[in-house]
Amino acid sequence: MPLPLYLPFGIFPLAQGRHSGIIPPTFTTHAQYGLALENMGYYKVLSDNWDVVVKGTIYSYGSWAANLIPTYYKRYHYRGNLNLNYQRLRTSFPSDPDFALTKTFNLLWAHTSDSKARPGQTFSANVNVGSVKFNSLIPNDPTRNFQNQMTSSITYALIFNVNTLYPFRKKEPIGAYKWYENIGIGLNTSVTNRTSFYGDTTLNIGDQISNNLLWGARHSVPITVSLPTLGPIQIAPGVSYSEQWYQQKLIRGYDAVLNKQDTVSLSKGFYTARSMSFSLQLSTRIFGMYGFGKKSPVKIIRHEVRPNISVRYTPNMNGKSYYNVRSDSAGHISRYSYYDGNLNAAFGDGRFGGLDFNIDNNLQAKVRNRKDTGVNAVKK
Repeated sequence: MPLPLYLPFGIFPLAQGRHSGIIPPTFTTHAQYGLALENMGYYKVLSDNWDVVVKGTIYSYGSWAANLIPTYYKRYHYRGNLNLNYQRLRTSFPSDPDFALTKTFNLLWAHTSDSKARPGQTFSANVNVGSVKFNSLIPNDPTRNFQNQMTSSITYALIFNVNTLYPFRKKEPIGAYKWYENIGIGLNTSVTNRTSFYGDTTLNIGDQISNNLLWGARHSVPITVSLPTLGPIQIAPGVSYSEQWYQQKLIRGYDAVLNKQDTVSLSKGFYTARSMSFSLQLSTRIFGMYGFGKKSPVKIIRHEVRPNISVRYTPNMNGKSYYNVRSDSAGHISRYSYYDGNLNAAFGDGRFGGLDFNIDNNLQAKVRNRKDTGVNAVKK
Protein backbone atom coordinates (compact mmCIF):
# COMPACT_ATOMS: atom_id res chain seq x y z
CA MET A 1 0.00 0.00 0.00
CA PRO A 2 1.71 3.28 -1.07
CA LEU A 3 2.19 5.85 1.66
CA PRO A 4 2.60 9.58 0.95
CA LEU A 5 6.06 10.82 1.91
CA TYR A 6 6.84 14.56 2.24
CA LEU A 7 10.45 15.76 2.31
CA PRO A 8 11.50 19.36 2.83
CA PHE A 9 13.50 20.76 -0.08
CA GLY A 10 14.89 23.78 1.74
CA ILE A 11 15.04 25.58 5.05
CA PHE A 12 15.01 29.34 4.95
CA PRO A 13 15.46 31.05 8.32
CA LEU A 14 13.48 34.24 8.77
CA ALA A 15 15.38 37.06 10.40
CA GLN A 16 14.88 40.78 10.56
CA GLY A 17 17.38 43.50 9.76
CA ARG A 18 20.05 43.91 7.10
CA HIS A 19 21.73 40.88 5.55
CA SER A 20 24.72 40.41 3.29
CA GLY A 21 24.08 38.77 -0.04
CA ILE A 22 24.76 38.46 -3.74
CA ILE A 23 23.42 41.03 -6.19
CA PRO A 24 22.36 39.25 -9.41
CA PRO A 25 23.49 40.75 -12.73
CA THR A 26 21.40 41.92 -15.64
CA PHE A 27 22.09 40.92 -19.24
CA THR A 28 22.54 43.83 -21.64
CA THR A 29 24.13 44.51 -25.00
CA HIS A 30 26.08 47.42 -26.43
CA ALA A 31 27.09 48.09 -30.01
CA GLN A 32 30.70 49.02 -29.13
CA TYR A 33 31.41 46.81 -26.13
CA GLY A 34 29.37 43.68 -26.91
CA LEU A 35 27.30 41.53 -24.57
CA ALA A 36 27.48 42.30 -20.88
CA LEU A 37 26.81 40.98 -17.41
CA GLU A 38 25.96 44.29 -15.76
CA ASN A 39 26.04 45.25 -12.07
CA MET A 40 26.75 41.85 -10.61
CA GLY A 41 28.11 42.18 -7.11
CA TYR A 42 27.82 41.67 -3.40
CA TYR A 43 26.27 43.59 -0.52
CA LYS A 44 28.13 43.33 2.79
CA VAL A 45 26.98 44.54 6.20
CA LEU A 46 30.11 45.65 8.05
CA SER A 47 28.53 46.97 11.26
CA ASP A 48 25.49 48.81 12.56
CA ASN A 49 26.89 51.99 11.03
CA TRP A 50 28.61 50.77 7.86
CA ASP A 51 27.76 48.69 4.82
CA VAL A 52 29.29 48.41 1.37
CA VAL A 53 28.22 47.39 -2.12
CA VAL A 54 30.74 46.06 -4.64
CA LYS A 55 29.54 45.74 -8.23
CA GLY A 56 31.15 45.01 -11.55
CA THR A 57 30.30 44.79 -15.24
CA ILE A 58 32.03 42.58 -17.82
CA TYR A 59 31.70 43.00 -21.61
CA SER A 60 32.38 40.36 -24.24
CA TYR A 61 34.84 42.61 -26.14
CA GLY A 62 37.14 42.88 -23.12
CA SER A 63 35.86 46.02 -21.39
CA TRP A 64 34.98 46.07 -17.72
CA ALA A 65 33.83 48.45 -14.99
CA ALA A 66 33.92 48.36 -11.18
CA ASN A 67 31.83 50.20 -8.62
CA LEU A 68 32.40 50.54 -4.86
CA ILE A 69 29.66 52.14 -2.69
CA PRO A 70 30.29 52.33 1.07
CA THR A 71 27.46 53.86 3.12
CA TYR A 72 27.73 55.17 6.66
CA TYR A 73 25.13 56.33 9.15
CA LYS A 74 25.16 57.31 12.81
CA ARG A 75 21.84 58.14 14.35
CA TYR A 76 21.44 61.77 15.42
CA HIS A 77 24.91 62.56 14.05
CA TYR A 78 25.41 62.15 10.29
CA ARG A 79 24.75 60.06 7.21
CA GLY A 80 26.43 59.77 3.83
CA ASN A 81 27.92 57.58 1.15
CA LEU A 82 30.80 57.32 -1.29
CA ASN A 83 30.43 56.13 -4.87
CA LEU A 84 33.71 55.23 -6.60
CA ASN A 85 33.52 54.17 -10.24
CA TYR A 86 36.29 52.94 -12.54
CA GLN A 87 35.86 52.10 -16.23
CA ARG A 88 38.29 50.35 -18.58
CA LEU A 89 36.55 50.48 -21.92
CA ARG A 90 37.86 48.94 -25.09
CA THR A 91 36.27 49.43 -28.50
CA SER A 92 36.83 46.71 -31.10
CA PHE A 93 39.95 44.51 -30.98
CA PRO A 94 43.65 45.49 -30.94
CA SER A 95 44.08 44.50 -34.58
CA ASP A 96 41.22 46.72 -35.77
CA PRO A 97 41.97 50.25 -37.04
CA ASP A 98 39.31 51.82 -34.79
CA PHE A 99 40.65 50.18 -31.64
CA ALA A 100 40.70 52.46 -28.59
CA LEU A 101 41.34 51.89 -24.89
CA THR A 102 39.99 54.45 -22.42
CA LYS A 103 40.36 54.51 -18.64
CA THR A 104 38.09 56.82 -16.64
CA PHE A 105 37.04 57.25 -13.01
CA ASN A 106 34.45 59.14 -11.01
CA LEU A 107 34.03 59.83 -7.30
CA LEU A 108 30.77 60.95 -5.69
CA TRP A 109 30.50 61.90 -2.03
CA ALA A 110 27.25 62.89 -0.32
CA HIS A 111 27.26 63.84 3.36
CA THR A 112 24.69 65.46 5.65
CA SER A 113 25.07 66.21 9.33
CA ASP A 114 22.16 65.92 11.74
CA SER A 115 21.22 69.15 13.48
CA LYS A 116 20.69 67.18 16.70
CA ALA A 117 24.41 66.36 16.93
CA ARG A 118 25.51 69.99 17.07
CA PRO A 119 22.53 72.30 17.48
CA GLY A 120 22.98 75.47 15.50
CA GLN A 121 25.47 73.96 13.03
CA THR A 122 24.85 72.20 9.73
CA PHE A 123 27.32 70.74 7.26
CA SER A 124 26.54 69.19 3.90
CA ALA A 125 28.67 68.13 0.95
CA ASN A 126 27.89 67.00 -2.58
CA VAL A 127 31.18 66.26 -4.32
CA ASN A 128 31.43 65.04 -7.90
CA VAL A 129 34.93 64.71 -9.38
CA GLY A 130 36.39 62.48 -12.06
CA SER A 131 37.63 62.14 -15.60
CA VAL A 132 36.32 64.56 -18.19
CA LYS A 133 35.06 61.77 -20.46
CA PHE A 134 33.51 59.64 -17.73
CA ASN A 135 29.87 60.62 -18.30
CA SER A 136 30.08 60.49 -22.09
CA LEU A 137 31.39 56.89 -22.01
CA ILE A 138 28.84 55.35 -19.63
CA PRO A 139 27.09 52.60 -21.62
CA ASN A 140 23.31 52.63 -22.00
CA ASP A 141 22.77 55.86 -20.05
CA PRO A 142 21.91 58.70 -22.49
CA THR A 143 20.92 61.05 -19.66
CA ARG A 144 24.43 61.10 -18.20
CA ASN A 145 26.12 60.93 -21.61
CA PHE A 146 25.15 64.56 -22.24
CA GLN A 147 26.21 65.87 -18.83
CA ASN A 148 29.48 67.62 -19.62
CA GLN A 149 30.05 69.21 -16.21
CA MET A 150 30.73 67.78 -12.77
CA THR A 151 29.68 70.29 -10.13
CA SER A 152 30.48 70.01 -6.43
CA SER A 153 29.39 72.09 -3.46
CA ILE A 154 30.20 72.16 0.25
CA THR A 155 28.05 74.16 2.68
CA TYR A 156 28.58 75.03 6.33
CA ALA A 157 26.05 77.05 8.32
CA LEU A 158 26.18 78.40 11.86
CA ILE A 159 22.96 79.48 13.56
CA PHE A 160 22.66 80.82 17.08
CA ASN A 161 19.93 82.54 19.03
CA VAL A 162 20.21 84.77 22.07
CA ASN A 163 17.64 84.44 24.83
CA THR A 164 15.21 87.32 24.99
CA LEU A 165 16.59 90.22 27.00
CA TYR A 166 14.44 92.54 29.11
CA PRO A 167 16.60 95.67 29.49
CA PHE A 168 14.12 97.62 31.66
CA ARG A 169 13.63 94.97 34.31
CA LYS A 170 15.26 95.40 37.69
CA LYS A 171 17.53 92.75 39.12
CA GLU A 172 15.25 92.44 42.13
CA PRO A 173 11.69 93.16 40.96
CA ILE A 174 9.05 94.24 43.41
CA GLY A 175 5.47 93.32 42.61
CA ALA A 176 4.12 92.86 39.11
CA TYR A 177 6.07 94.04 36.09
CA LYS A 178 5.17 97.39 34.60
CA TRP A 179 4.29 97.42 30.90
CA TYR A 180 7.66 98.80 29.79
CA GLU A 181 9.47 96.14 31.82
CA ASN A 182 7.95 93.54 29.49
CA ILE A 183 9.73 94.94 26.44
CA GLY A 184 11.90 92.06 25.18
CA ILE A 185 14.74 92.10 22.65
CA GLY A 186 16.02 88.96 20.92
CA LEU A 187 18.77 88.13 18.42
CA ASN A 188 18.81 85.44 15.75
CA THR A 189 21.92 85.08 13.58
CA SER A 190 22.68 82.74 10.69
CA VAL A 191 26.10 82.59 9.01
CA THR A 192 26.54 80.45 5.89
CA ASN A 193 29.63 79.49 3.88
CA ARG A 194 29.51 77.67 0.56
CA THR A 195 32.03 76.78 -2.11
CA SER A 196 31.91 74.85 -5.37
CA PHE A 197 34.24 73.48 -7.99
CA TYR A 198 34.01 71.78 -11.36
CA GLY A 199 35.65 68.52 -12.27
CA ASP A 200 35.99 69.18 -15.99
CA THR A 201 38.35 72.15 -15.99
CA THR A 202 42.12 72.44 -15.95
CA LEU A 203 42.03 74.96 -13.10
CA ASN A 204 43.40 73.60 -9.86
CA ILE A 205 40.60 72.46 -7.54
CA GLY A 206 42.16 74.35 -4.64
CA ASP A 207 42.03 77.59 -6.63
CA GLN A 208 38.41 76.88 -7.58
CA ILE A 209 37.43 76.38 -3.94
CA SER A 210 39.06 79.69 -3.02
CA ASN A 211 37.66 81.65 -5.98
CA ASN A 212 34.12 80.28 -5.65
CA LEU A 213 33.84 80.70 -1.88
CA LEU A 214 30.65 82.51 -0.87
CA TRP A 215 29.61 83.64 2.56
CA GLY A 216 26.66 85.51 3.95
CA ALA A 217 25.05 86.44 7.25
CA ARG A 218 21.52 87.26 8.33
CA HIS A 219 20.64 88.97 11.61
CA SER A 220 17.16 89.42 13.02
CA VAL A 221 16.29 91.43 16.14
CA PRO A 222 12.66 90.91 17.19
CA ILE A 223 11.28 93.37 19.75
CA THR A 224 8.19 92.26 21.64
CA VAL A 225 5.95 94.32 23.90
CA SER A 226 3.24 92.98 26.18
CA LEU A 227 0.83 95.82 26.94
CA PRO A 228 -1.94 95.70 29.54
CA THR A 229 -5.41 94.96 28.22
CA LEU A 230 -7.60 97.84 27.13
CA GLY A 231 -10.78 96.61 28.74
CA PRO A 232 -11.68 93.35 26.97
CA ILE A 233 -9.21 94.01 24.12
CA GLN A 234 -5.70 92.59 24.15
CA ILE A 235 -3.02 94.66 22.39
CA ALA A 236 0.21 93.11 21.07
CA PRO A 237 2.54 95.45 19.16
CA GLY A 238 5.76 94.18 17.57
CA VAL A 239 8.87 95.53 15.88
CA SER A 240 11.41 93.52 13.87
CA TYR A 241 14.78 94.70 12.60
CA SER A 242 16.73 92.64 10.05
CA GLU A 243 20.19 93.11 8.59
CA GLN A 244 22.04 91.11 5.96
CA TRP A 245 25.74 90.99 5.12
CA TYR A 246 26.76 90.33 1.55
CA GLN A 247 30.05 89.37 -0.03
CA GLN A 248 29.65 90.79 -3.51
CA LYS A 249 27.90 93.45 -5.54
CA LEU A 250 26.66 92.69 -9.05
CA ILE A 251 25.96 95.32 -11.69
CA ARG A 252 24.29 94.39 -14.97
CA GLY A 253 24.26 96.39 -18.16
CA TYR A 254 22.90 96.29 -21.69
CA ASP A 255 25.15 95.32 -24.60
CA ALA A 256 23.83 97.18 -27.64
CA VAL A 257 26.04 95.18 -30.03
CA LEU A 258 24.90 91.74 -28.87
CA ASN A 259 21.43 93.07 -27.99
CA LYS A 260 21.32 91.43 -24.57
CA GLN A 261 22.00 92.06 -20.91
CA ASP A 262 25.47 91.33 -19.60
CA THR A 263 27.43 91.55 -16.37
CA VAL A 264 29.30 94.84 -16.24
CA SER A 265 31.11 94.41 -12.93
CA LEU A 266 31.27 92.06 -9.96
CA SER A 267 32.85 93.67 -6.90
CA LYS A 268 33.76 91.63 -3.84
CA GLY A 269 33.82 93.24 -0.42
CA PHE A 270 31.59 93.80 2.59
CA TYR A 271 28.09 95.14 1.90
CA THR A 272 25.05 95.49 4.15
CA ALA A 273 21.32 96.02 3.78
CA ARG A 274 18.62 96.58 6.39
CA SER A 275 14.89 96.23 6.79
CA MET A 276 12.30 96.91 9.48
CA SER A 277 8.70 95.89 9.99
CA PHE A 278 6.01 96.99 12.42
CA SER A 279 2.89 95.15 13.52
CA LEU A 280 -0.07 95.69 15.81
CA GLN A 281 -2.51 92.96 16.79
CA LEU A 282 -5.86 93.44 18.52
CA SER A 283 -7.86 90.49 19.82
CA THR A 284 -10.71 89.79 22.20
CA ARG A 285 -13.17 87.05 23.18
CA ILE A 286 -16.96 87.35 23.13
CA PHE A 287 -19.17 84.79 24.86
CA GLY A 288 -22.86 84.05 24.52
CA MET A 289 -25.09 81.40 26.12
CA TYR A 290 -28.61 80.23 25.43
CA GLY A 291 -30.59 77.83 27.58
CA PHE A 292 -33.42 75.55 26.44
CA GLY A 293 -36.37 74.13 28.30
CA LYS A 294 -36.22 71.18 30.64
CA LYS A 295 -37.82 68.88 28.09
CA SER A 296 -35.36 69.76 25.34
CA PRO A 297 -32.59 67.20 24.61
CA VAL A 298 -30.14 70.14 24.42
CA LYS A 299 -29.79 71.83 27.80
CA ILE A 300 -27.59 74.82 26.88
CA ILE A 301 -25.47 76.17 24.03
CA ARG A 302 -22.31 78.21 24.57
CA HIS A 303 -20.93 80.29 21.69
CA GLU A 304 -17.44 81.83 21.77
CA VAL A 305 -16.31 84.35 19.12
CA ARG A 306 -12.62 85.32 18.88
CA PRO A 307 -12.08 88.20 16.45
CA ASN A 308 -8.52 89.14 15.58
CA ILE A 309 -7.22 92.17 13.67
CA SER A 310 -3.57 92.69 12.74
CA VAL A 311 -1.91 95.55 10.90
CA ARG A 312 1.55 95.20 9.32
CA TYR A 313 3.78 97.79 7.71
CA THR A 314 7.25 97.56 6.15
CA PRO A 315 8.86 100.83 5.00
CA ASN A 316 11.04 101.05 1.90
CA MET A 317 14.60 101.02 3.20
CA ASN A 318 16.23 99.38 0.17
CA GLY A 319 15.19 101.52 -2.77
CA LYS A 320 18.82 102.51 -3.38
CA SER A 321 19.83 98.83 -3.58
CA TYR A 322 17.88 98.44 -6.84
CA TYR A 323 18.52 99.80 -10.33
CA ASN A 324 16.94 99.66 -13.78
CA VAL A 325 18.52 98.03 -16.84
CA ARG A 326 17.37 97.97 -20.42
CA SER A 327 16.33 94.45 -21.44
CA ASP A 328 16.07 94.45 -25.24
CA SER A 329 16.07 96.56 -28.38
CA ALA A 330 12.41 97.46 -27.78
CA GLY A 331 13.42 99.41 -24.70
CA HIS A 332 11.85 97.22 -22.01
CA ILE A 333 13.24 97.82 -18.55
CA SER A 334 14.13 95.24 -15.89
CA ARG A 335 14.80 96.04 -12.24
CA TYR A 336 17.52 94.22 -10.32
CA SER A 337 19.19 94.29 -6.94
CA TYR A 338 22.90 94.91 -6.52
CA TYR A 339 22.98 91.89 -4.21
CA ASP A 340 21.66 89.27 -6.62
CA GLY A 341 23.86 86.17 -6.69
CA ASN A 342 24.64 86.17 -2.96
CA LEU A 343 23.72 83.38 -0.57
CA ASN A 344 20.96 85.43 1.06
CA ALA A 345 18.26 86.89 -1.13
CA ALA A 346 18.01 90.65 -1.26
CA PHE A 347 15.33 92.49 0.70
CA GLY A 348 12.26 93.48 -1.26
CA ASP A 349 11.94 96.75 -3.11
CA GLY A 350 9.19 99.14 -2.06
CA ARG A 351 7.05 99.49 1.01
CA PHE A 352 4.38 97.08 2.12
CA GLY A 353 1.27 97.37 4.25
CA GLY A 354 -1.29 94.75 5.14
CA LEU A 355 -4.47 94.33 7.16
CA ASP A 356 -5.57 90.89 8.32
CA PHE A 357 -8.89 90.10 9.90
CA ASN A 358 -10.21 86.72 11.02
CA ILE A 359 -12.89 85.35 13.30
CA ASP A 360 -12.77 82.02 15.10
CA ASN A 361 -16.03 80.49 16.27
CA ASN A 362 -16.33 77.83 18.92
CA LEU A 363 -19.75 76.29 19.60
CA GLN A 364 -20.33 73.98 22.56
CA ALA A 365 -23.50 72.26 23.73
CA LYS A 366 -24.63 70.26 26.74
CA VAL A 367 -26.90 67.39 25.71
CA ARG A 368 -29.22 65.63 28.12
CA ASN A 369 -29.02 61.83 28.28
CA ARG A 370 -32.60 60.67 28.77
CA LYS A 371 -31.55 57.15 29.74
CA ASP A 372 -29.49 58.42 32.67
CA THR A 373 -31.17 60.30 35.52
CA GLY A 374 -28.07 60.53 37.72
CA VAL A 375 -25.17 62.95 37.90
CA ASN A 376 -23.94 62.04 34.39
CA ALA A 377 -27.26 62.83 32.77
CA VAL A 378 -25.78 65.82 30.92
CA LYS A 379 -22.95 65.38 28.38
CA LYS A 380 -20.85 68.22 27.04
